[in-house]
Amino acid sequence: MPIESLLLESTKNVFDTTRNLSQDIVDGVIVSTNDNSKYLGAILSELSGIKPKISHTVEHLCSSGTSAVISGFSYIASGLADVILIAGADKIGNPGQVLEWDKSRGEFNHPIYWASMFTKAHKRKFNTTEEELAIVSAKNHKQAIDNPNAYSHKPYTISEIMNSKNVT
Repeated sequence: MPIESLLLESTKNVFDTTRNLSQDIVDGVIVSTNDNSKYLGAILSELSGIKPKISHTVEHLCSSGTSAVISGFSYIASGLADVILIAGADKIGNPGQVLEWDKSRGEFNHPIYWASMFTKAHKRKFNTTEEELAIVSAKNHKQAIDNPNAYSHKPYTISEIMNSKNVT
């Protein structure tokens, strides 16, 4: 499914399930993604029938979602907007954008490598244990069971996670 379709599906769901929200009151559309598609803010606005004053895409690697929320908050706090739609989407197996500086560092152009490096750095800095990470992972998988938009709906116990093989 194209990224545009994923964004449109979730946007339609928001309008279908949120009382007192309609396309004509949305002042801005911000799309959060690491997909390499261009102009997603404008494309989503057009596809969903929104005519915003503000429309753009935030691509900031693992911080895209946070940066999009900060942008939306800033527009509202500054008085530039009253209602901002923030939509985010990425696809499993899509490595996103491979930047030149990623290539210069070797084969670290897929998010799993970055996640591994950041996790190891976190463990060193905060003395985080494998079990603490497994607890978070088990909790996240449990919460995903009831989320129809989750990547995975399979629960895992802390023991299963602790005994799984290392990926990186």
